[in-house]
Amino acid sequence: MTATNNIEREKNYYKRTVKTFYSSIYYSKPTFIGHIEQAEILKKYGLTDSEIDSLRIETEQEWNVELKEEEQEEKNLTTNNIVYLADRQNGVHAYCPELQERRPVTKMEADLAYGGGHYFIATPYELKGRGIKKLVSNWSEGSRKDLENWFSYLVTRKAYEKLKTQYPIEKKVFLD
Repeated sequence: MTATNNIEREKNYYKRTVKTFYSSIYYSKPTFIGHIEQAEILKKYGLTDSEIDSLRIETEQEWNVELKEEEQEEKNLTTNNIVYLADRQNGVHAYCPELQERRPVTKMEADLAYGGGHYFIATPYELKGRGIKKLVSNWSEGSRKDLENWFSYLVTRKAYEKLKTQYPIEKKVFLD
């Protein structure tokens, strides 16, 4: 190997080193101690001030892109906690999970029973009346329904029509 190849190889090695150094500074966000000493070491190995600055700028840009991605993730997490007024209106709020539609946030869920004559209702409210039969609830331990003490009911179509006028009801609809 020639001397110029070795020098170029060492330069590339130290460029990677300085990039790692700047990355570690920006990721851990400590005070900028040691920057001058690091720059002096890099100068000894042949990196110019402009190369050091360009590496620092490149690292800052990468760090800013990652920060923006983290901020976007935080925004997505906070938007999941939005309360939609439409979810508070009485009636059926249908959504299709296969189309990635937003799931309405209600305190009552409905599923059409096999045969179509009845509905299964899950809710934390205690329901009573004609056409409403309380079932034994077997929610998985630790689930939202278990923690909030939800009940399970078998409801006739006529009782379901009346419940629609009194409560907001979430209904999952699938593409068939």
